[in-house]
Amino acid sequence: MCTNLLKTAVWNIEGLTTDKINDPHFNKIISQFQIISFIETWTNDVDVNEISIPGFCFVDSNNRKKHHKARRNSGGINIFAKNSISKGIKKLPKYHTDILWIKIDHNFFKLDKDIYIATVYMSPESSSTNTTGLEPIYDKLLADVVKYSNLGHIIVQGDFNAYTNTKPDFIAFDNSCTSNQDDLQYISDQNIPRNNLDTKLVNNSGKYLLNLCKESSLRILNGRTIGDLHGKHTCITYNGCSVVDYMLVSKELLHIVGYFEVHDFTSLSNHCIISCSLLIGFIMPQNTPQYQLDPIPNKFIWTPEAINLYTLNSNSIESKNKFEQFLKSTFKDSESAVNSFNNILYENALKSAKLVKKVPVRNKNQNRSKRRPWYSESCRELGVTVKNYAKLVNKHPYNSEYRHKFYSFRSRLRRLCKYEENKYKKDIFSELYTCEKDPKMFWNILNKLSRQKSNNKENESLPQEDFIQFYKKLNNCDINHNSFHSKIIKDFDSLKEKFNLSHVTDDLTHLSSEITIEEIVTAIRLIKNGKSTSADMISNEMLKNAIPILIKPLHKLFNSIFESGQFPRIWNESLLVLLHKKGDKFDPGNYREHQKAAIQYLLQGNDVFVVLPTGYGKTIIYSLLPELFKKMKKIENSVVLVLSPLVALMKDQKEQFVKQGIESVYLGEKVDKGIM
Repeated sequence: MCTNLLKTAVWNIEGLTTDKINDPHFNKIISQFQIISFIETWTNDVDVNEISIPGFCFVDSNNRKKHHKARRNSGGINIFAKNSISKGIKKLPKYHTDILWIKIDHNFFKLDKDIYIATVYMSPESSSTNTTGLEPIYDKLLADVVKYSNLGHIIVQGDFNAYTNTKPDFIAFDNSCTSNQDDLQYISDQNIPRNNLDTKLVNNSGKYLLNLCKESSLRILNGRTIGDLHGKHTCITYNGCSVVDYMLVSKELLHIVGYFEVHDFTSLSNHCIISCSLLIGFIMPQNTPQYQLDPIPNKFIWTPEAINLYTLNSNSIESKNKFEQFLKSTFKDSESAVNSFNNILYENALKSAKLVKKVPVRNKNQNRSKRRPWYSESCRELGVTVKNYAKLVNKHPYNSEYRHKFYSFRSRLRRLCKYEENKYKKDIFSELYTCEKDPKMFWNILNKLSRQKSNNKENESLPQEDFIQFYKKLNNCDINHNSFHSKIIKDFDSLKEKFNLSHVTDDLTHLSSEITIEEIVTAIRLIKNGKSTSADMISNEMLKNAIPILIKPLHKLFNSIFESGQFPRIWNESLLVLLHKKGDKFDPGNYREHQKAAIQYLLQGNDVFVVLPTGYGKTIIYSLLPELFKKMKKIENSVVLVLSPLVALMKDQKEQFVKQGIESVYLGEKVDKGIM
């Protein structure tokens, strides 16, 4: 049977913050595991929904309730799994805030039994959260282990804050000679020695942990497994180092444990990652086959200087000769005519404007670009110092000078980052205040901040197979249960009947007439600059700034295509961009952050002034106003003032208010009588 490694890890992260998730070193570390469990995330149920780790999907979480006097949450367990194996991992019921169980499905991973993994966090004995002591949580953990051990194999992992020294986790001298010979089902414990570099005396949590192993036949992997035969320290603090993070497995699983490893100490947490690999028969999914997609079209940068130069080049003698040759030529089909015309425009643009090639470029400072905008050079230099001392601490954990230097520099780095962040925010506020009379600069700043926020979450590219299958299935729907499809068919049938009527035939003759020069000029003047191009790379700037020289070639081109009835293939191509939006505007789960705030304040009867840039969802707020007014309790004296450049939207809302019996007026091109 072909074997593979299923790598699972647990890490006391000491706060699963956005800065840590965006840290390149963080992503590099966790990318080597299929299942990663985080302890002490300090998150609540709301924070968990906003956590996104590239390449991983969220499995489950268990969070403590925040104490009313606490500054932040405590505890917290989050589990993530690689997207390729997420279907083989199941959530299990939660009965304690510090214990989280998941199931590894034996059918999916080709195992003989299911594997039940518990991620545990035991607070220190002196912690204020241990009001009932350690015994109740260990009793609950033991009960869960007994229940799930009847269904499959067990793995228990986490931060137990337990000192176990080298005390046995099995019953000593438990052999067949001294056991009850009548109990045929009794299996004696094997004497498997365990090493531990932490020589501290066993504490209460350590005693409970060792008793748990003895009662449930679990074995500690630390200090007795390939990869960690010495019992390496898992936690390094200012005062010293210790072994407090453990992995326990059922005796029956020991033969498929490939290795157990305590990973290197990093500046991200006081705790090291601990991981183990299981030898399984499941073959990890490989990358999906890649389709050969067309490259993204290049782009011309149209500055005022480039536009002027393009106009001159288009009216040059060389360009005029090419267009004259185009007018005299005869083409066998529309494709060749369009290509010949496009080549002339492309050559003129190439002489005038800068061409930006859309090719993937490997940036040497790619990792640095993921940093926050306020992460200055001073922060970077101090961060390098912190990482260097982290390496020294990892090699020499008993050296108190290295430990003190590391934590001292790390504290300085955190204070510096906080200072730089506050300074950056103040600078942004001052820029916003100084651009009151420059709305373009104002929105540029806001859009820049929005892009920075979106860039903090690394966008994963959609697999090409999913991309292609999505658009293949887009129009595959049940015609009999699609009201929109039925309406379109009905409209087409009605239009078809109208065309078949003899008395309207004369009115439609203009549709078959030649395209005139005036129509082409009018159409060109209506298009706008700064728009994206299609696959032919012909931008609106190329047409608008060379109308006199282009009008005759365009007239010939359009009419030749019209007469042939063959639409050029390149005009039929477009770029597809996925917009991840949800549909139902009445579902609060689909609202964006600012939309939620505006709607909540409206429902409370408060005065609301909504200022959002283009594309941020003002239309949804306006379209919900009639429905909101029906639900608002304090509407007797409420006034809603909508400022919008969209006249059609405002008129439509006025009609909706009238239908709801709500008084409304429209101030625009035509003012209602009686208002003035």
